[in-house]
Amino acid sequence: MSELNEKQVIDFLINNPDFISRHPELLQSLELLTIQPGVTNLVHRQQSLLREKNKSLQDQLNELIATAARNEKIFEVYSCCHRLLLSATNFNDFNSELGQLICNQFDLADCAIFLYEKSLEPLVKYKLANSGIFLGRLSDNEQTLLFDTAHQSYALYLVGSIQQPLAILAFASAKETHYQPTQSSTIVLEFVKALEIAFHRLTHEQPS
Repeated sequence: MSELNEKQVIDFLINNPDFISRHPELLQSLELLTIQPGVTNLVHRQQSLLREKNKSLQDQLNELIATAARNEKIFEVYSCCHRLLLSATNFNDFNSELGQLICNQFDLADCAIFLYEKSLEPLVKYKLANSGIFLGRLSDNEQTLLFDTAHQSYALYLVGSIQQPLAILAFASAKETHYQPTQSSTIVLEFVKALEIAFHRLTHEQPS
C-alpha cells in the first residue's frame, strides 16, 4: 500500500469513526499489534490513550490550582507586610516584625532588611547591579555579609538604586532550590518600592 493510500485510509477512518463497529468482520482480518503490555485491541488502546490524556489534563489542572493557591497566599502575606509598613514608626522594630512574619508564613530560615554600608558593596556590585534582584546561591564570603548562619538559597532585593543604594531586603531558605532565577518577583518588588518610599521616615532616628 502506498503512502498516499494509507493516508486515504486514515482520513476515511477519522471521518467514519464507527466504521469498524459497523463491520466487525474486519477484526478477523486485521493484524492488531500489541503496542503496550496487555493492550491487544483497538478499544483497549483507545481507553489507554484517553486515560493518559485525562491524567495529563488533571495534572495540569492540579498545578494551576496549586499555583493559584500559592499566589493567593503570597498576596495575602505581602498585604500584611504593607499594613505593617504603614503603621511602623521605628526601623528596628519593623525589621524584626517583618522578619518574623515572612519566616513564619513562608517557612524561611531568615529574613531581614540590611541598611546599606560599605561592606555590602560586593553584593550590590556583583549580584544586584543588573536588575536589583538576585535569586539563587551565594558564595561563603557573600553569605557572611548578611546572616550569621549560612543557608542554601537566597533572594536579594535592592532598596534604592545602584547609584544610591539604601538597603538590601534579604530572604534565606534552608532548601537549595527554594529560590531560583526563573521565579517571579512582581509582588515582592511592589513591597520594595513601598519600602523605598517609607525608608527615610523609618530610619531618620537610626544611627548612621
